[in-house]
Amino acid sequence: MRRISILLLVASPVAAAPLDPQTKPEYRWRVVVSAAAHPTVTPAVREQLCRDLKVALQDDLGEALGVVDVMDLATVPAAKRDTLLASFALSGWPALDREEFRKLSGVKTHFVQLDVKDGRYLLSARQHDGDTGLTSPMIRTKTTPDIAKVGRLAGLLVARDFGPVATVERVPGEPLAAKVKFRGGELAGFEPHVKVGDVLAFSVIREQPRPPPKGAKPPKPGQPVIADVDRIAQPRDFTYLLLTEAGLRGEFAARVLTRWAQPFPTGRNVAGYRAMKWATAAGPLAVKLTDEKGNAHPPDFRPQVWAGEGAFTTAPSDRESFRGTDGVYQSLRPMTGVACVTVRVGTGKAQGFPVPVLGADLPTVLKFNIDEKEVARAEYEQLCESVDRRVGDLKLTQGELFRGLGALITGGEFKTALDRATKGLKAVTDADKELSDELAKLGTDPMAKDSYTSRVLAVSADKLKSLRTARPDLEKKIEDLKQAIQRADDPVRFEREFKEHELLRQVREFVARGEVPDAAGVYDQLFELTKRDDVKVQKDKLLQEWAPKTDDHRKARDFLLEEWRKASELAEFASLAAKLPGTVDVFAAHNDRLGLLNLRGSIVAAGTRLKDLLEVLDPTADIDAAKIKDIKAVDEALAAADKKAAEALGKMK
Repeated sequence: MRRISILLLVASPVAAAPLDPQTKPEYRWRVVVSAAAHPTVTPAVREQLCRDLKVALQDDLGEALGVVDVMDLATVPAAKRDTLLASFALSGWPALDREEFRKLSGVKTHFVQLDVKDGRYLLSARQHDGDTGLTSPMIRTKTTPDIAKVGRLAGLLVARDFGPVATVERVPGEPLAAKVKFRGGELAGFEPHVKVGDVLAFSVIREQPRPPPKGAKPPKPGQPVIADVDRIAQPRDFTYLLLTEAGLRGEFAARVLTRWAQPFPTGRNVAGYRAMKWATAAGPLAVKLTDEKGNAHPPDFRPQVWAGEGAFTTAPSDRESFRGTDGVYQSLRPMTGVACVTVRVGTGKAQGFPVPVLGADLPTVLKFNIDEKEVARAEYEQLCESVDRRVGDLKLTQGELFRGLGALITGGEFKTALDRATKGLKAVTDADKELSDELAKLGTDPMAKDSYTSRVLAVSADKLKSLRTARPDLEKKIEDLKQAIQRADDPVRFEREFKEHELLRQVREFVARGEVPDAAGVYDQLFELTKRDDVKVQKDKLLQEWAPKTDDHRKARDFLLEEWRKASELAEFASLAAKLPGTVDVFAAHNDRLGLLNLRGSIVAAGTRLKDLLEVLDPTADIDAAKIKDIKAVDEALAAADKKAAEALGKMK
C-alpha cells in the first residue's frame, strides 16, 4: 500500500519534517556512574572508575567520531540533574523504559551501576539512546573480587553495547528492503563500528505538537499556524534490519525482518525511521510462548517451532527445529545475529517473529495467539483505523490548502496561489480516489459488519463525502485566479475586489463552523479593505447572535471555549468529555446554532489531537495498551456527543 503524498501549502502544526541522516555530526556519548554506598567504594575509587571509563571508551570510539563524557552521579546536584538522571537515581533500571524518555534528545546515555555483594564488585550497564528512543536489550553484568579491575571491566562492558544509529529510508517497490545512513558515517574512524551482517533495532519517529502555553493568543484568521513539536520515538517490536551490503560514507542496504504486515507505519506526523545497532552474539536461542496476556497456553498446546538465520523459512528441517516443553523451546544448534522464528499449531496459520540472538540465558517471550479469527480481526481493525487516520489527514490538508490560499490571495500573490491550488486539487483528488478504493475493498470483508469497524468505516466515508463538497469551491477559486491574472485593465480595483471575495468566503467558512471570534476578526479586515458601514452592521449582528442569553448559557460557552477547546492531553479529554452532552442540551435549549457548530468543530479538533496521541503508542506494547483503550473510550464519547449535537442542529432547520 503506497503512501499518499499531499502538498502542504502552509506550515502545519503536525506536518512532519524529514529526518536529517546526520552523516557528519559526531556522537554525544554520556556515561553516568552510580555507585552504592560501601566503605571500599570511596570518592577516589569512583574518580578512578570515571577516568578509566573515559580513556577506554574514547579510545574505542575514536577522537573524530565523538566525545565521551563520564560523570559520577553522586557529584551532580539534584537540582542540576535532567529528568533522565533524576529518574534513574530514584527508580534505577526501570526508568530507562518509561514513555517520557521516548522524546528524542540526541544524546546517548550509558548507565554504569557499581554494587558490592558478598565481597565481590558487581558491575551492571545499560544504555538509553536519544536518537532512536531505544534502550539496549539487556542489562549486562560482570563481577570481580578485585577493586583494581573494576575500571577495565566497566570499559569492556559498556563498549560492547555502543550502538551506532542510522536514519532508515524505504526502497520504492520493495516493502522489505531499506537503505540506512549512519550518523557519523562520513567521519574518520567510523568503518570499524558497522559491518555487513549487523542487526539493527527499529524505531518510528513521529512529531507531536506541543500544547500552546496557557493563555496564549490564537493566530489571526488566515495566518499560518506554526507550532513547536517534539519528536517522539515509537520502538517497533519484532522489527529488525539486517545489513546486507555496504556502500560509501556510512550507507548500507538492509533487509527488513518483521512480524508485521506493514513494517513502515505512515501518517501525517511520521517524520521518518531510525535504527540502532544491537550487539548480537552466537549461541543457542530459547523462546517462551505465551498467550496475548502473557499467560501459559493450555496443556494440549503443541506447536511447531523452527527458525532460519536472517530469513524466514516455510517448513522446518531437523537442523532448524526447536525442542522444548512447558512453553519454553530451544534451538538445536547455535544461531548468529537474528533468528527468524516461526510458530505454527497444527495446520493453522504460521506466525513469524524475528528475534535477535543476544547470548542471554533468559528466553525471549513471544506472545502467540492461537485464535486465528482474533488475529485476522485485529489485522482488519488496524487496516480500518489506518484508512480513517489518512482520511482525517486528507481533510485537514484540504483545510490547510484553503487557509493557505486565503493568505496568498489577500497578500496579492495570485500566481503562487494558482500554482498551489492546481497542484493541491490534483493531489487531493488522487488521494480521494485511492482512499475510496481502499474503503470499498474493506467494505466487502465480512468483518465490516462488526459494530466497531462498521462505525470506523462509516466515519471515514462521511469525512470523504464532506471533503468532496468543498471541491467545487476549490475549482471555482482556480478559475477566478486565472481570470485575476489575465485581467490587467484595472489591476488595483480587481485585486481589491478579489481580496474582498476571499475575505467574505473566509467569514462564511468560520460562521459555518461556529468560530465567531475568528469571523469577527475577518470582518475587521474586510472593513479596513472596503470602508463599508454594512460590514460593521453584519459583524454586530453576528456578535449579537453569539452573545450568551443567560448565566447557564454563558457557563456552557465558557466551558466550551476556555476548558474544552484548550484541552490537549488524554487525561483532560477523559475528564471533560463527560460534560459535552450537557453542554449540547444547554445550547439546544437556547437555540444556539453557532454554539452547536463550534462544539462540533471542537470535537473534530479533539479527535485529531487524540489521533496524534494514538500515533506515538504501540498497540503491541503492554505499556501503551491502557492508554489506547482510554483513547478509544474518549473517541466513542466524542462520537456520541457529535451525534447529539447534529440532531439538535437538525431540529433548528
